Amino acid sequence: REVIAEQIGYELDQEILEGDGTNLTGLNATSGVNTVDAGGSTATNGAAVRFQDLALALYKAQHASTRNNAAWFMHPDIAATIVGMVDSNNQPVFHFGGADRTPTEMILGRPLYTVPALSRTQTKGTSTDCSTIYFGPWRKGLFGIRRQLTFEVTNQASFTTDEVDFRMIGRFDCAFPVPSAFTKITGCRVV
Repeated sequence: REVIAEQIGYELDQEILEGDGTNLTGLNATSGVNTVDAGGSTATNGAAVRFQDLALALYKAQHASTRNNAAWFMHPDIAATIVGMVDSNNQPVFHFGGADRTPTEMILGRPLYTVPALSRTQTKGTSTDCSTIYFGPWRKGLFGIRRQLTFEVTNQASFTTDEVDFRMIGRFDCAFPVPSAFTKITGCRVV
């Protein structure tokens, strides 16, 4: 059961953030979401995320309410790149109190959630290994269950091969009524 629940969560994470409208229209495909280009506007082929990209995303939606209860969602590889940032003196940008301490799950004072379901194969210019970081007050999103999840099992279709078929059916949806409260950093590469 846990494996099935994990897979459902994985698919919902992917659709809520990056759904193209085929199933759900996720945050990435929602019109009016603020955008920051990783590496700045001259990085036409994507780039590693810079500290200034994160700071810009934090304040791109200009109302303070967009930062209250806001969080970061990104692929784990991108999170590792950010946690490993160093300055021009090769000193860590983010400090965690020593090498023996686990990095905090916070960036610029806001919670960080790693989402393995996010794509690492988005195209930006000639690069095909990009990802997107999402930031915003997730309480301003609407997430609904239209139909409760049902689970059905049958052995009739595969009776002669000693197999069991199962299916799950559920209807979910999401919407972002105030898309300008959210920001995405596009073209993020692991460098």
